[in-house]
Amino acid sequence: MTPRLYELHRVLKPTGSLYLHCDPSASHYLKIILDQIFQPHNFRNEVLWHYYNKMHDRRKKLFARATDTLLFYVKDTEEDFTFHQQSEKRDEPFKQLMRKKVGGKMINARDEHGKLMYQLKEDRTIDNVFRIPCLQPASHEFLPYPTQKPLALLRRILEASSNKGDVLLDPFCGCGTSIMAAQELGRKWIGIDITATATSLIEARLFDSFNIHNGPKGDFQVIGLPTTEFEAIDLANRDKHEFQKWAISLVPRAMPWQEKKGADGGVDGFVRFKFDAMEKGTGLVIISVKGGQNLKMDDIKNLGDTMEAQKAALGFLITLVPPTGPMLKWAQDKGMVKSPQGGTPVPKVQIRTVAQLLRGDAFAFPWNSTIHGIPRAGVGQGQLNLTGD
Repeated sequence: MTPRLYELHRVLKPTGSLYLHCDPSASHYLKIILDQIFQPHNFRNEVLWHYYNKMHDRRKKLFARATDTLLFYVKDTEEDFTFHQQSEKRDEPFKQLMRKKVGGKMINARDEHGKLMYQLKEDRTIDNVFRIPCLQPASHEFLPYPTQKPLALLRRILEASSNKGDVLLDPFCGCGTSIMAAQELGRKWIGIDITATATSLIEARLFDSFNIHNGPKGDFQVIGLPTTEFEAIDLANRDKHEFQKWAISLVPRAMPWQEKKGADGGVDGFVRFKFDAMEKGTGLVIISVKGGQNLKMDDIKNLGDTMEAQKAALGFLITLVPPTGPMLKWAQDKGMVKSPQGGTPVPKVQIRTVAQLLRGDAFAFPWNSTIHGIPRAGVGQGQLNLTGD
């Protein structure tokens, strides 16, 4: 983290702030590093994010963990750095004694009859304990992403330490919650992440929530991922695992089956979808990626076996080179799938090359299906313009 924090300090505006999220296993080490880089007098707060709704594993011999740490620094306390004091509603309003200044001293206020005067306090100044629940699977925000934070947490940070038109830089943006908050609050933003899975999710979230999309003429631009077949081949030759994750990201809202390298049982990624907007039927898509120059019949047959084992509604095979005739015939013979509500059926097993996906020839979902609860009219990447073509 040290060289990264040096660079973040370098690019931070004189009026800017840095919030570093960490857990108790590393917060004390990071505090020492930040004191060295930012100087101790520019430290403002250790904020405790109190997520009071997390289940505790009673088998562990420790107190239930319910906090993470946010280390809050500014670039320079001598500058007029941005900070807006915030308040929030109390769980229970309470009566507070009224005070007044008499002869330079603050005393309790009394009415004409000498009785103490009170006022009802419904709000409280937000302190350094942020009482914000963590996300649960039932939350409407929830995505299957391991480091996802609640929007409320990022909104609070941005509202406190930025103004409309300011720039947010999140160098570890994950599934993009900070970017979503920045877009919602009228801030500009730059997000950086190491995996194509994060990029795909962020693009989909921005499209779904704000109807904005990626591309040279779009509302934002993704830099650093393959945009041509040649670049895809180069990535496959350099790092098969990263190529696999990138290829999976070409399917909107797809997630890796597992993040760690190793045997995956023929499954590289998946998408869960609903057959209609009323969520009356759930479907699973199994995704298999082949980045080699030689395709075999076993590649498509293994996908079929995995679909059967996982009870998947659809199977997608992404290839670097064109499939053989027998592979296409095998996929065609698997038949069609349609929504229980009717509509246009789609092939149960579909094969696309990377070149086809980059041209916008997307995989098809059953007509009127929804992906992660977001309406989609039977199209995939082509509609979201994920590649910038």
